[in-house]
Amino acid sequence: MKPNHLNARRRSLLLASAGLVAASVARAQADFPTRPLRLVVPFPAGGPTDSVARLVGAEMAVQLKQTVVIDNKSGGVGQIGHEDVRRSPADGYTLVSLVIPAVLNYHFLGKQFSAARDFTPIGLIATQFNVLVINPALPDMAGVTTVAQLMAAAKKRPGGLAYTSAGQGSLGHLTGARLAQMAGAPMTHIPYRGAQPAMLDVLGGQVPMMLADSATALPQLRSGKLRALAVTSSQRVKDLPEVPTLVEQGFPDLVVTPWSGLAASPGLSATVQARLAAALKAAMDSPAVQDKLQGMGMTPHYLNPSDFAALADADFATYGRVIRENGIAAQ
Repeated sequence: MKPNHLNARRRSLLLASAGLVAASVARAQADFPTRPLRLVVPFPAGGPTDSVARLVGAEMAVQLKQTVVIDNKSGGVGQIGHEDVRRSPADGYTLVSLVIPAVLNYHFLGKQFSAARDFTPIGLIATQFNVLVINPALPDMAGVTTVAQLMAAAKKRPGGLAYTSAGQGSLGHLTGARLAQMAGAPMTHIPYRGAQPAMLDVLGGQVPMMLADSATALPQLRSGKLRALAVTSSQRVKDLPEVPTLVEQGFPDLVVTPWSGLAASPGLSATVQARLAAALKAAMDSPAVQDKLQGMGMTPHYLNPSDFAALADADFATYGRVIRENGIAAQ
């Protein structure tokens, strides 16, 4: 057989093989999923991120007709779990709970973040609000009922007032830094390793105030042990209708909305991404899921993949400026 005939035959075989591979991949994507999925939670079991993942994962399993296995891989403020997902095949079988604290942590590592580059966005699940709470049993806080009064107290007190949050670089920390900057009031941040230890010291009177997430704050507010001065949402919230926003109290640019979403390994095909997004949306449409999220102090809020990516990237940029302007470093 002549060389040109051999080359033509090789080309034909290569093209045929490529066609078979493409057809096989397309068929696998169309049949997705055919085995259990793994949902990586980059924080310990029992926390709010874990609770949301288990709730939504169970409902997505119904929609996808496959088991969704929760895999807690905590450490490095989400980095260990994130790296695990990034190294996983782009086949849709590895998902990750994507929450704003883990995204903001990239700043402290000197890394850039892009939701569409680092992961494949699937959608937003829920939002929360932070609450500025004080311990009214403390002498300095007894007559304080507004943010203006709190800032006035901070300016009068030598050294200002201390506040706490879930940790160095947390959303509560950054919100407090922005508030102090905008009000021109001296406020010292006392970081804790987690929201619950911080809340315990506010209740005990060691620290007079805290910017806490809604899930941590609501039980203490309902018990009457703490007083809420403001919520960080753009509008008043159903759980605390009597508590004004920071916007209402003279801080129009201070809207802080913690969020929780879902993503997959980077490079996922549009077909599988759409299948997962549809399953997530169906899960979010479930009244039972909505009720349970609300019971956790969260607001169900589905966003499609592109809108979720835009939100994550915008918040990364916004809080990056806060971190730089206030010289905030990792603890």
